[in-house]
Amino acid sequence: MDRLILPLLGCLVLLFGGAGAVWWWDRHPAVGFDIPTPLPFWKPHFGLPPSLGQQRDEAVAQLAAIKAAGSARIQSAGEVTTAAGKTAEAAQASLRTVYRTLRERVVRYVPTETPPGVIRADDRVPVGALILLDAAARGDDPDAVSVTTGQSYDLGSPIHFAQLVGNYVDNLGIGAANARQLSDLQAWARAQEALNSSDVPAPPPP
Repeated sequence: MDRLILPLLGCLVLLFGGAGAVWWWDRHPAVGFDIPTPLPFWKPHFGLPPSLGQQRDEAVAQLAAIKAAGSARIQSAGEVTTAAGKTAEAAQASLRTVYRTLRERVVRYVPTETPPGVIRADDRVPVGALILLDAAARGDDPDAVSVTTGQSYDLGSPIHFAQLVGNYVDNLGIGAANARQLSDLQAWARAQEALNSSDVPAPPPP
């Protein structure tokens, strides 16, 4: 009997399976063991339909592109920060050199010997002048600053004119360094903003 069933099943496969059949293993009740059985093209196949499969593949590819773009952006942001740091460091070093040289030249440009009526390097600065300069540096009212007992605005302070000029040069150097730091920070922020506004693939819809 078994010898008749198997050829008969083979004929049925050829007749109804068709060229578009999908083969799978199934336990056939007539024989009691697994045999290869065609799943005809008119029956639903396992897996996603072609349209959904394509959508899935496109979503996976888009997510991969977003991930790659994010990694590239992080790397680019790091490179921008590194470059900005090197530029800022070089600028600060240059400014320190410039103003250190200017400070050293105070003794050349503020002489100790001058004609009568011209201030000299070792002349003492009036107390009132120092009070006014200190108040201006802090943004205070000089009238609110009390003068030490025994002193007045017209008396000489312990600070000589050459020291005052040197301190003024130092303060200008600090101001130039702060201004350059702010400029470099703004340049870094613009570079990061330009990087963040670059085209990035949009995430797939939910």
